[in-house]
Amino acid sequence: MKKGKPPTLSVCMIVKNEEAFIGSCLKSVVDHVDEIIIVDTGSTDRTVEIAKSFRSRIYHHPWQDDFSLHRNQSISYAKGRWIFIIDADEQYRPSSQRSLREEVALAEKQGIEALSLQVENSCNEGKETVCLDSIRIFRSNGRIRYEGIVHNYLLGFKNHAASLGRIIHYGYDQGPEAARKKFERTATLLQKQIVENPENALAHLYLSNSFASMNKNEEALRESLTTIELVEAQQITHKQYLKAYYTAARSYIQLQRNDEAEIICRQALDRYGGHIDIFASQTLISLMKKDWSGIIESGNRYREALERYRNHEIGLDMVEIATYSEEWKICCWMGMAKLGLGDPEGAEILYARALEIAPDKAFLCRQAGISLSEAGHPDRARLYMEEAHRLSPPSIEAQSVAAASHEQPAHDVAGNSKSQSLGLEPQTAMEVTSTGLRISSDNSESFFLKAMALEKAGRMTEAEDAYRETIKRTNSHVGAYNNLVGILLRRNEDHEALRILQTASDTIINHPAIRYTFGLVHSVLGNHAEALEHFDKTLQLAPAFKKVNIQKAIIFLKFGKYNNAIDCLKMEIANSGDIIPALITLGEISLHLGDSSQALHYFHKAISIDPGSILAKKHIQSINSKYGQ
Repeated sequence: MKKGKPPTLSVCMIVKNEEAFIGSCLKSVVDHVDEIIIVDTGSTDRTVEIAKSFRSRIYHHPWQDDFSLHRNQSISYAKGRWIFIIDADEQYRPSSQRSLREEVALAEKQGIEALSLQVENSCNEGKETVCLDSIRIFRSNGRIRYEGIVHNYLLGFKNHAASLGRIIHYGYDQGPEAARKKFERTATLLQKQIVENPENALAHLYLSNSFASMNKNEEALRESLTTIELVEAQQITHKQYLKAYYTAARSYIQLQRNDEAEIICRQALDRYGGHIDIFASQTLISLMKKDWSGIIESGNRYREALERYRNHEIGLDMVEIATYSEEWKICCWMGMAKLGLGDPEGAEILYARALEIAPDKAFLCRQAGISLSEAGHPDRARLYMEEAHRLSPPSIEAQSVAAASHEQPAHDVAGNSKSQSLGLEPQTAMEVTSTGLRISSDNSESFFLKAMALEKAGRMTEAEDAYRETIKRTNSHVGAYNNLVGILLRRNEDHEALRILQTASDTIINHPAIRYTFGLVHSVLGNHAEALEHFDKTLQLAPAFKKVNIQKAIIFLKFGKYNNAIDCLKMEIANSGDIIPALITLGEISLHLGDSSQALHYFHKAISIDPGSILAKKHIQSINSKYGQ
């Protein structure tokens, strides 16, 4: 090696059917490396074609249920002095302080063999982030390699340092069906490892993580406690096993076993010292117990530790930070605690910080308003409630009644969060704070806000009572009528839902959201002519109202009126409504009418708008398999 020759970098990847992600991934790294090595394990889509457009060197190997095997295969083809590992559903974000090449050159000069990057796992449509420091860059010396058939881990490096760059991982945001398949694949391989070696603590740890990601709390608790037993019996000191303590605490909290959760948190702190996720868990446990001082103490420790992590002041522990994006929740809970301690000024400082970073600012304002109202500060509460209405007016929220009814539009492609955060939104804390909730005025809006908080917390009977009280005080509250009807429809109380709507005042009877809800209820009851009449009236009042044409199409399809249904779905698309469900339904109608080419057109158009549309992909695969297209 010539002295002064700059180090070369090889990106090494293993892929299979990643056409939706691989282009963005390669675009993020191509200007920072010298070559791209890809091991493809059997792609049947456009993955290889896209990779070739980035001048990648591609090698084909059949999938052998062993991630490390294929990782090491990719490394074996690399010519660079340094390896950069990245997955297709990830994107690289360089530091503004140093380029990747400069970081690698500095590491080589200092004798460093590996660099970690902060991996930010995007969850819940980007509203949550789970962080992990992961070694992704290392010397290509034949000694450093991967082991582990599922969660592969790197061995053989003598030392490591931190890169200032980041990796954004989008793989957890692919929707519930993709998450389920990934869970089944991963859990099967991990259980195979455990059968072969029941004392494999790492396999039990990863299996507990997999169960937690699917909210299988009993199973996650069992595996995390098994991991803890093995860690303590084998005197394992690596901090990555701290995740088992967090998963156990999280599972206990979800199962409402808070005393046991508190014990697990103390065990974690005794063994490993302070950790962000453990502090977050302790804050929530204190909230459940209404321990206001405990909330403030644990919340402050969480925020201090999080700030140190963001500033790279905490050592490289390679421990996942599941609560990385939950500072807004912690601040909200601390605000409640400040009110409980008689400090409204301190509460508002915390609410202001939460509002800066909350993904749902309208909800945060409602929560702050309710808490301030409870604490006897109606003037301050009113400001937050007014801001909540500005951010999310009831007339807009009311349109969500379609999601609440059991007559859902076909092919809803909404995804669910797969993060392993605390799993309890601030609204769940209403299970504590809304008990005996005091309404400080006779205002119907106060009852409506209380009802929404109770509904978000899952307390449907109390939410129903509060919505009914709102309607009792005013029969012109659109949001109260629609949300109450949503609850009744979910309980199959269709006739009661219709009776409630018929009590609405003349001033809102022609509100488009009310008309739409009338149509939904009549459709559920089988009164299709009345339903179509209300849907048509909705479109007269608001031509761009989403989902109306889809509901009309559903009725037409029941009577075999395919041309009418097609016209409705095309109108939904033209009005920029629920485009993906409309396109998929059009494709299904085309299939029913025997026009597979037209069906493919609609399904491909759906994928061009939403590459993650699983249903569209399934239809395309089915058509190609059946007709050989």
